[in-house]
Amino acid sequence: MKAIRSYFGDVIFITDFDEKYNLVNRFKSTDLLKSHYNRPVDFVSTGLIRKSEIDPWLPDVVLSITTDEATPVEVCGEYIGGNHGDPCLLKMRVSNHTKTVADIGSVWTDGEGINFTLLRVEENYLYFVSDNLTGDKLKYCFKRRLSGSLIHKAGAINVKEVVTESVECVYLSSSLRHIDRRIVCHRDGLTFELSHSAECDSAEIIDEYVIINPATVAEDVVRRRPANGYCDNPFLSEYGEGMIRYKAVYRIDETGAVLTDFEQEKLFDVSWERTMGHMSQKRRDAFGGGLYRYIPDSIAFSATNGEFDYSSPVSIEEGEYPETAYLGREAFLDKDYPLDRIVDIFKDRDGNACLGYATGYLPIYDGTPEIRKERITNAVFLYRSKKYYPTFANTNFNSAKGVGYKKYFKCCGDTSYHYSVDYEGKRYHYLDFFGNDKLVLDIAADSHIHHVSGDAEVLIEGDHLFACGSHGSVVVIENIAKTK
Repeated sequence: MKAIRSYFGDVIFITDFDEKYNLVNRFKSTDLLKSHYNRPVDFVSTGLIRKSEIDPWLPDVVLSITTDEATPVEVCGEYIGGNHGDPCLLKMRVSNHTKTVADIGSVWTDGEGINFTLLRVEENYLYFVSDNLTGDKLKYCFKRRLSGSLIHKAGAINVKEVVTESVECVYLSSSLRHIDRRIVCHRDGLTFELSHSAECDSAEIIDEYVIINPATVAEDVVRRRPANGYCDNPFLSEYGEGMIRYKAVYRIDETGAVLTDFEQEKLFDVSWERTMGHMSQKRRDAFGGGLYRYIPDSIAFSATNGEFDYSSPVSIEEGEYPETAYLGREAFLDKDYPLDRIVDIFKDRDGNACLGYATGYLPIYDGTPEIRKERITNAVFLYRSKKYYPTFANTNFNSAKGVGYKKYFKCCGDTSYHYSVDYEGKRYHYLDFFGNDKLVLDIAADSHIHHVSGDAEVLIEGDHLFACGSHGSVVVIENIAKTK
């Protein structure tokens, strides 16, 4: 494979796909540029590029273009981390205001006597955040509207009131305090950091940051305010207490699979309601025959706009799609094996399956079915944009460790699909059946059957795996000689 890094923070990984095409995965924000935006490492696009193409940044077939696949967590009822922040900052339009950055850190009150701290000053705009209404930084909450005008508290620099023309809630940017970010390549047993381009066997993007508790930022800005006031708008991610440490290692292997090896940990006992190891937006209809989605081991469910069943591939290009649907235990075919993956199938203009895209969690660490079934109430969230969130955990917890994956694979027919994911000396085989079909795989003798559902049957004899079924799934874990 080949890794190429641009001067503006993007990186592409080019891997062999078939005799005609290479697969290109593209990420953005792989640098540590200081910014008021969060700028986590984020998926940008995936495409197929002809092997003869000179410019590797321009795929011939676009499989996905994404605007937000950097995964947040949910704390105190709001997404935060990834590309998200708590929308607790009031952006107020105040034409011809007389405030300067020296006023940042001044405390004001509104008509209900609620305190607001000035955190940012721009031409025609002032940014304020209210006090934490709960008084408890573990379960913070903010006032998201203004009652009347704002007036400086007694003893402040300027006692003039501010009358706003408009108010909107925006993120308390940035909600991330970056710790580490780099790209490392592996080749012939050697490891080195990527500067511009390199041939390698595999690569990793390391992204580590702390998610800041927004309830602690204002008090820190006030406490650290210089005697003569600030000389510039402070970079808010340098203020406040970190509440969750997030580390992700995006591993790209020689097949083009992307594995998200993530660890998340509370730094104090904040109300942490949900975490997703990763998520996916809708793929592109790259071959003209539409996209078909299925959720292995699921059963029919009700949403706000009808009944749906994704236990077999169903078109998401035509007809209705769930407005909002949280698939909980009632959607598990096996109550002891929570939903852990979703698969999209690309079809061509003749209706033939030609490519698959699978995403989910490997059954290791906290992603084992035994642990995960105790830590989730909703395993998957489906949304009308056709973006989906495979939830890793959504009970109050202290830490999470798992491995998510995104994998494109070639389809060999319409009645059965097979893909595999390599991780740390193991190969995880996933087989799905939708008609009377049989699959035979070469496999190491040191393998075991992890899961079987529906009417699927599987047998391992020597170095062969035999599986068949008309509506079911199989997961087999194979020991492989080399570690990816």
